[in-house]
Amino acid sequence: MASTPRRRVTYGGVGRCIYCGSTGDLREEHIIPLSLGGEFVMLDASCGRCADITSAFEGLCARGIYKELRIFNDYPTRRPRERPTHLPLTIEHGGKREERMVPVEEYPGGPLFAPLFPVPGILTGTAPTEQLERLEYEIYMPQIPDQIERLQRLRGDGPTQVHVPINWGLNPFMRMLAKIGHGFATMVYRDLFVPVLPPYILDADTRLFYVIGGTEQKIEMAAAEQTGRLHHHAFRVGIRQYPDGRKYATVILQMFRYLGMPTYEIVAGPISAENAREALSRPPPNSIQD
Repeated sequence: MASTPRRRVTYGGVGRCIYCGSTGDLREEHIIPLSLGGEFVMLDASCGRCADITSAFEGLCARGIYKELRIFNDYPTRRPRERPTHLPLTIEHGGKREERMVPVEEYPGGPLFAPLFPVPGILTGTAPTEQLERLEYEIYMPQIPDQIERLQRLRGDGPTQVHVPINWGLNPFMRMLAKIGHGFATMVYRDLFVPVLPPYILDADTRLFYVIGGTEQKIEMAAAEQTGRLHHHAFRVGIRQYPDGRKYATVILQMFRYLGMPTYEIVAGPISAENAREALSRPPPNSIQD
């Protein structure tokens, strides 16, 4: 299956690695991973070492959590020969279980899990932590028009259950959110804020709930979304201002918007009052991806 061509939005060379500050061996950086349909690209923005680190956890997300969505949505791949033509599932019938590889065009799809986070700790004064006492998830199903028919063909006659494998990893998922938030904040505000996300992205600090969380803020629907086309991701870069004078550059992000998945807030870093005024004067990029 050939990947569907997608638009590419590039931003001028940064001239340094946005994660470690190195100026050698610089490469372009997709803010949302190319493997998940990312369109925004910063030139000369990641060194080879950091690219290897971010590619590793993005790969775990793309080939694990979102493997089926990548195929169903025909997202781009740098390794087309490695794109699977079949996916595994288990058929249970009459007390017997059969492992089966099913062609992707017949695969019924499995549930997608999306975590529900509290507000980032840095915004509420909560101490940094690696774990929460309780973490809830919402479940979503991929939109496959003939999903019922696919399931029926797999079930055949009689009582049959179809089980699909579920792959999930909280650390790579949250690091991917941190990387996306840092990328969009850097793309829009450049050096106006003090970045706090690189240590989390590079796994030097694993207390990710301090800078990533849920939000009740919404990204307004764009006129383009009335066309009936799938709009996969949406983001908004802005400034959080508090009565005590604190200001933070933050990114509101909704992955797989067309499925109604949760919206997250990623805190990119503190910003001074003077720089906040400059930041707010900059026109935001188009925040909706087709």
